[in-house]
Amino acid sequence: MKATLKARGVALTVGAGEDQVDLGPVRVGSRVARGLLAVGVLLLLVISWYPFEFEVPATEVGGVQTLADGSLRFLDDEFASTLGPPSWLPVAIREEALAVSLRVRPTTADQGGPARMLALSAEPVEESEDVLEHNLVIGQSGTDLVLRVVRPGSDVQGRPEIVLADLLTPGTWHEIDLELAGDLRVSIDGEPQVVEPGIAGWAAAWDPDHRLSLGNTLSGTREWAGTIGRARVVAGDQQVDLLASDELDVPGVGRRLPPRLVDAASRVGTEPLLIGVLHTLLGVGLGVVVVLAWPARPFAHHLWVVPALAVVANLGKVVVATRHPSIATFLLQSGGGGLGALAAFAVVNRRRRENL
Repeated sequence: MKATLKARGVALTVGAGEDQVDLGPVRVGSRVARGLLAVGVLLLLVISWYPFEFEVPATEVGGVQTLADGSLRFLDDEFASTLGPPSWLPVAIREEALAVSLRVRPTTADQGGPARMLALSAEPVEESEDVLEHNLVIGQSGTDLVLRVVRPGSDVQGRPEIVLADLLTPGTWHEIDLELAGDLRVSIDGEPQVVEPGIAGWAAAWDPDHRLSLGNTLSGTREWAGTIGRARVVAGDQQVDLLASDELDVPGVGRRLPPRLVDAASRVGTEPLLIGVLHTLLGVGLGVVVVLAWPARPFAHHLWVVPALAVVANLGKVVVATRHPSIATFLLQSGGGGLGALAAFAVVNRRRRENL
């Protein structure tokens, strides 16, 4: 059966089993709409699964491994830290004397931020607070050793930072010695590298409430991959082996899903706003062509199609090596699909009522 209705000089053709739907001045055949739907689904899968590097996900060993000699090996973004300010920090501030000695072996040069070997940082009350406020950072950026020390003339991050270029070789042990008193002195592998005189008064700028972390910053956003074989401090007349200290909480190791699958709730904020808009518009387009492809079906039948496609596209990312499922993307595509289907269905119904 075919019903052709006319209103204000505009033809609208609808009906179950019909080959075409005419909405306003544009005639869209049901078969054409189904072709557009196929193109839209293909586009959705390309956007979701590119560059098509498929792998079967497997659990990974992660955490902080304590080796037989007491060294700590950092395997991922897990880190060791004190639960509160270390007991030696007030002594160092009171005496204005601190020496730090590290023996480290980086796993890779592909580290930046800088990646934190050792940090004295603020509590992460907000997501980035401990990244922005430090007393001290000893870190790695590429093959460079990066030091941030709060001292006269610096900001709360310890900038200007001290960068010692091309001194860290992956797979090689390095000795790092830092001394803070009236001067700042740094030696690498027994060779003096930096002497910054006249920094008396640095302790007055240090926060006694900062916590110690090894292998990352306290919010887990500056992970360092490697092994720390020695970590000692001398604060005034107090000597502490950090790796053997009861104050240091070491999480241990375990198996877990790859980070790309753990972080399913990706952010859609200021920087990726355009991407979020594109996902929404893609959902709207799919919702519209679903209605045009089967105009006589109930709205409830149209409403579930785009969310189902979004589920398939997101679950497929599980086996794509460089992608991860995104709750935000699913919601944007599904929401857009619902809006598109609702708008198209409303237009079809309004035209039908006008021409009864």
